[in-house]
Amino acid sequence: MGPRNTVLAGLLALASLAGCASDERSSYATSYYAGEEAGRSTPAARGAGAEGGERVTIPAVVKAQLDGFLGRGTTLLGDRVEADLSQVYFLASASFTVSKDVVEHVESVDRARGLRTVTLRVRPGTDYQTVYETMPKVYFGEGKLQLVAVEELVLRFWTGQGAERPIWLSAVAQGAAALLEDGPPPRRVKGEAIRLDAEIRRGPDGAYRFAQGVEGGQEVPP
Repeated sequence: MGPRNTVLAGLLALASLAGCASDERSSYATSYYAGEEAGRSTPAARGAGAEGGERVTIPAVVKAQLDGFLGRGTTLLGDRVEADLSQVYFLASASFTVSKDVVEHVESVDRARGLRTVTLRVRPGTDYQTVYETMPKVYFGEGKLQLVAVEELVLRFWTGQGAERPIWLSAVAQGAAALLEDGPPPRRVKGEAIRLDAEIRRGPDGAYRFAQGVEGGQEVPP
């Protein structure tokens, strides 16, 4: 294995190019979430992912903030990346790229828990100096938000989001981890563990708001 910091630096440089040369690209572009025309509110799926759950309405301005987050240009990268996400919005906007000779793609569904798990894992014996294009990764929206792993990427899509927090993402990169944001202004964070969160949550006043944050690591010059 080569020095991980050297590999990470190279991967960050490649990530900024957002290149893609993988053998397989799959998408869950289904009707889990359907936006309405600009200026109007957007209905989300039923809370808790069950029949009879409370149906919520996300204001258009809040939905636009979430869309802006996806479109900003953010890469979270680490040796291992794990993410828990609401199926609402994120499953429909997810696309995976898999180099089948390098990466194993495994999916499972636990209907009792309302959970779909997608695991992308580098096959045993693969050279650590894997090029960026063949690594486990998932894109959201138009591809500007991406999670990339050197060894393993695990995504857990949950249906039990509920009306208090109907849409959310929490991703943690571990090992040689980094976060790259295009900006403006551009931002780069490095560390052993970096967490990226984004959510739409209902406040005490009953209004829905979008929030995002980054925890861990240290900022370095872009």
